[in-house]
Amino acid sequence: MFRNKDWSDTSVEEVKRFLGICLYVGIVKLPSMSDYWSTKLPDVLWRLKSWLEIVLKPCQCLHFVDNENADKESRLYKIQPVLDLLNTSFQRMHKPEKEICIDITMVPFKGRIVFKQFNE
Repeated sequence: MFRNKDWSDTSVEEVKRFLGICLYVGIVKLPSMSDYWSTKLPDVLWRLKSWLEIVLKPCQCLHFVDNENADKESRLYKIQPVLDLLNTSFQRMHKPEKEICIDITMVPFKGRIVFKQFNE
């Protein structure tokens, strides 16, 4: 478990940097997290030690739900509050000008998914 005696509250700027790095890591796929700070990579930005602290320390301390009182039926229970907040925000912000229909054949998918799916 991660223990840091020098922990301090994060600022808005640090949260923005953290989210930016998370987005970058989601877009640029590498085999492991340590590869983002490898000296063999051409991207100098990721070799800075401060980036390691910005990403790994918050990731170890970041929790969205109380594990003691969580409903562990769903595999997504640890991030369910965030998903609910994002879904609500997206529904509130997105106002299509006309009805949109996405047919199953328009979005091909040949993989497998472990989450519950409801067939038509």
